[in-house]
Amino acid sequence: PSLVASGRGFLVMNRYRFLFQRFTVECYYYAPIYLCRNFGIAILPTLFADYGHRQVFLLTVLLLVFGFLQAWLQPWRGFVPNFIDTSTTSCLIMTLLGAAFLFDVNVDTLTHDLRLFFFVIFCVAFCCFVVPMTFLMFRRFVPRKKYAAFLCHHKG
Repeated sequence: PSLVASGRGFLVMNRYRFLFQRFTVECYYYAPIYLCRNFGIAILPTLFADYGHRQVFLLTVLLLVFGFLQAWLQPWRGFVPNFIDTSTTSCLIMTLLGAAFLFDVNVDTLTHDLRLFFFVIFCVAFCCFVVPMTFLMFRRFVPRKKYAAFLCHHKG
């Protein structure tokens, strides 16, 4: 923002056009999100090089989170790029699920990781149910004040 306001805005926007002109105006902020997704996809196999099952779990979670975000926001310009991105993410998740059956891992490590994985899934599902229900119950028993008319004493 400071470079744009300094009078060199056209130069800055022209230089970084490859980041911003892919997305709709409403989703101008999606470029860093997209870069974080790609960074996560690139870094996870190097962080867990000796644990293939952890790579599959975490890549699946990463793709699901960013896939839902992409499907919700639909940041790309046009229907076809949004559809292609969602379809590609879905195919990658299905490929990861198929690859999960091919690993030969230590049973104790896998059991521990599966317990943690399913515990996190349970906690997220529980929060996704409890938080909206709590909000709806709060709104039910503590309603907003209703104003039927607006009275203005303006002396203009």
